[in-house]
Amino acid sequence: MFKTTLTLAISSLITVASFNLSAASLDVHGDIKINGKTVIDNTGKFVTQDDELIDFDAYQPTEKKVIKLKQQDEENESIYTFYYDDTGYEYQETHYYDGELMFSLNWEKVSDTSRITKGVNNWSTSTSYTATDTIKHDTSYSAKLGDTIANFYVLDRAYTEHSDSAKVNTTDNIQDVVYFTPLVKTTYDFKGETLTDCVIYEFDAPWLPDSQLRTICKDYGIVQFGDYKLEAIE
Repeated sequence: MFKTTLTLAISSLITVASFNLSAASLDVHGDIKINGKTVIDNTGKFVTQDDELIDFDAYQPTEKKVIKLKQQDEENESIYTFYYDDTGYEYQETHYYDGELMFSLNWEKVSDTSRITKGVNNWSTSTSYTATDTIKHDTSYSAKLGDTIANFYVLDRAYTEHSDSAKVNTTDNIQDVVYFTPLVKTTYDFKGETLTDCVIYEFDAPWLPDSQLRTICKDYGIVQFGDYKLEAIE
């Protein structure tokens, strides 16, 4: 059914409900669907075929992979590496600058509500820790092209080891909001190979000075952010 016909059909339905039912209204709790596809969502908004939902989780790898992104100028080399296990879950990321480890995160014993996090940060004062994260709240990573979604997560981080001894056996309550705006579906060229199912999106986070353009590709995860570009797939 064409969009115009569909709109008229729904409009007619609403008109009949409004004028033929005395002192009555059409009250629908949930989406209105035709042939299994939502045409009016639960907020009352018409949904067209152009309103494609981008599920960021669906763009993660589905098997074991190591993805390296590189930024290089005339003097320095900077490499971010993302590690995915056999199920496609990201269990580690590292940042090396001129061969020196500057940043690392590692996640173990992951469930829906908890995980063990090991962190290293050598950018200013060297810090390392091991902690148990109890996840209190984590929203989804899905948005329509052109729409912005806020991902809000809350966790309690209980330190079992820390380079600052005063932090051992203490707990931080961490609350962060990051924003995703998928802009366009695209392709990505990597050393003569074309990755076909990709999305360019804008990313905002508290730890970034400005918003950042990023690219994710299905089965590969993130392949570009800022000046970092895909260097190797292992």
